[in-house]
Amino acid sequence: MNFLQQIQLGLTSYKEAHIFIKQHKFYSFFFIPIVFNLILFLLFSGLVWHYAQLGADYVYYELNIDGANFGKLEILKSLLKFSIAFAFKILGLLLYVIAFRNIVLVLMAPVLTVVSERVAEIISGEVIEFSTVQFLKDVARGVVIALKNSVKEILYTIIIFFLSFVPIIGFAGSLLIFAMQSYFYGFSMIDYTLEQKKMNVKQSENFIWSNKWLAITIGAVFNLLVILSTTFSVFPSILVSFVIKVVLLIPLIALSVAPIYAVVAATLATLKIYTVEQSKL
Repeated sequence: MNFLQQIQLGLTSYKEAHIFIKQHKFYSFFFIPIVFNLILFLLFSGLVWHYAQLGADYVYYELNIDGANFGKLEILKSLLKFSIAFAFKILGLLLYVIAFRNIVLVLMAPVLTVVSERVAEIISGEVIEFSTVQFLKDVARGVVIALKNSVKEILYTIIIFFLSFVPIIGFAGSLLIFAMQSYFYGFSMIDYTLEQKKMNVKQSENFIWSNKWLAITIGAVFNLLVILSTTFSVFPSILVSFVIKVVLLIPLIALSVAPIYAVVAATLATLKIYTVEQSKL
């Protein structure tokens, strides 16, 4: 498949994933990530709120803002204090976005393993015999790959960040970082299916690299869902009371189900490519 076909397959797979999830009632798989992320959100938003204020208070003290005399422009003092606190909370939001995408792939490996296997069973009509030992191996592989890709993502992000100061390259820096991150997220989602096909990690890497645009597309949709959902759930919450936060948890649900949609879409797409490639052998 050429890169355009891979991109198209990646996009249409999400539409098929939505239909598949509704048809086969996969809603029960949403429970764990929703509860997990709800707890993570409440804890993290509380910590961000607390430490952001501590950081802002420290800056107030160092700059002696409270003791400064603004004269008739006293309102600027309040505006400055608000801006500093706001900046710290935005930084917390960015840390949350980065942390969630990697934490979820590690902690949700058992759930994503089960979901991928269930999709494969329905598509093939063959029941995958459950083995505790094999299941633990699958989960361990998912965790190791997620951690390995996280390290690569961080290293490559740092390299691209410094390269971004170079003219021309710097202009494309953000796009390169997004594409690189998306590739690693797609890699993790696709590998669940390849592990079922008894591919070792090296074989999986070769398969995914040959279908890199599929991996990037699968990961890009997941990446965008995480970024947008986190922004719409956490960003407004730093401006309002805890009570209002409850209303703003609706986007958080989308954030929680994103990994399930991604692994279903990845499994459906990977099985199609794998079947075609096996028919040519």
